[in-house]
Amino acid sequence: MKDDRLSFMASLDFSSWDDLKILDVLSRLGYKGISWTLSHFNPRKKSTEELRDLVHHTRDYGMEIAEIVVQQDLVSLDDHIRMDRISLAKECIEAASECSVENVNIFTGPAPWIPESPRIPKGITEGRAWEMIIEAYEELVSLAEKCEVFLVVEAVWGHLCHDFYTLRELFSRFNSKYLAVNLDPSHY
Repeated sequence: MKDDRLSFMASLDFSSWDDLKILDVLSRLGYKGISWTLSHFNPRKKSTEELRDLVHHTRDYGMEIAEIVVQQDLVSLDDHIRMDRISLAKECIEAASECSVENVNIFTGPAPWIPESPRIPKGITEGRAWEMIIEAYEELVSLAEKCEVFLVVEAVWGHLCHDFYTLRELFSRFNSKYLAVNLDPSHY
């Protein structure tokens, strides 16, 4: 969303709620936008038609989809896990494009709340973590440009990209209008 409409991220307890119940409650509270997480907008669990229905229902309630929250930890010592997370992010970008959703929220990693995520510098060097992020983002940014979907990077405490300076480093490597920032003040 490119204006000041108040949006809500349907995560935590909302992950188990029915889509229409969430839309009903949030619209009655005055929200005009929603960020759907993978609990509700997941191309591995729902067909493209079901995802389109979610978009239509959201608009029927007078709301817009601010973003699809994909947020996968892209720093992992297990290549299979890392590649699967990149693949899921790509599937979400494609689904967002097919459903006319402009923004996909992603982050970098390593996520300190995931026990198996490596820690910088003990579990992984900062340089190797950057290599993983750049490799993943090369694929993701390229696809986002093709699909005309904005990758909205959320800087998160404990992640490689966690502030203005680390985001600037990431953005300096890609010259793309489809790479954007989600400014979540709780992380700063």
